[in-house]
Amino acid sequence: LMLSLLFSLCLSAFARESAVVLISDSIPEYQETAQAFVDSYKGQVQVFHLEGNKAKGMKIAQDLASDPPPAIFAIGAKAAYISTQQLSYIPCVYAMVHDPVKYGIYGDKVTGIADQPSAEVTLAQIRVFLPKVKKIGVFITDSSAVEGPSDAAQTAEAMGYEIEFIRLNSNSELRKQMSLLHKRVDAIWLMPDPSFITPENFHTLIMMANRNRLPVLTNSDLLTQAGSLFSVTPDRFGVGQQAANLVYEIYADRKDYGGMTFVPEVPRVTFNEQSQRILGLELEPFATGFIDDWIE
Repeated sequence: LMLSLLFSLCLSAFARESAVVLISDSIPEYQETAQAFVDSYKGQVQVFHLEGNKAKGMKIAQDLASDPPPAIFAIGAKAAYISTQQLSYIPCVYAMVHDPVKYGIYGDKVTGIADQPSAEVTLAQIRVFLPKVKKIGVFITDSSAVEGPSDAAQTAEAMGYEIEFIRLNSNSELRKQMSLLHKRVDAIWLMPDPSFITPENFHTLIMMANRNRLPVLTNSDLLTQAGSLFSVTPDRFGVGQQAANLVYEIYADRKDYGGMTFVPEVPRVTFNEQSQRILGLELEPFATGFIDDWIE
């Protein structure tokens, strides 16, 4: 009897420490985050690939429902949606999801890691690479989320910066504003806004910003590859490690973080050398140590 009880306790402890990883698509960013989770987690991990296929995701959900894991780490919107909608009774930590509420990714057992670094982290990088910047322009549209720019303005003021919001709703307005903006601000912070950041708008903005020696920073490494000076994004490995710690703390140690969203702890800086040359920007020698990826 004692041996049987001890065996049951061991199985229970083992189950509490196990976890499942669901990956939305087979892209390097997701794979790297998943691997960081596997390497960092303190218990057993099973990894499932949805490969962007909803039917496959539903089949995986059915299989997991027959033998529910204690916790799920969902990477990407598809995996997070499947987890929260089909397996809502299983605690879930998600990451790399833009606008989770829009996709129904929330709940009492759902904990998120935001897909953007904090305003404080982004502004700290501006201080490193653009120490002379004092006034920053931020574009907003009628459909822009209010919370992000508002929080950024408060953080910027506390750090000694001033944010000027520029409201736009057409490409012609963008050209008009960009023709004079370099006289009013020292840099542009292009916040995530799909309604504004179209290929046409981005091309116009970068072309005119470079012409007027106005640096553009973003929270997207893809936009830095396309021409912005630098980006500040969550570090993919850091997100995986952070998720592993959260899952273990929440579900193995029984801490209640359900319904909360955590800011990514580790930033990743991508820098565009060609844009740097166009702008005629000289970096302080110490600043290069803060750059993770160079784009030539």
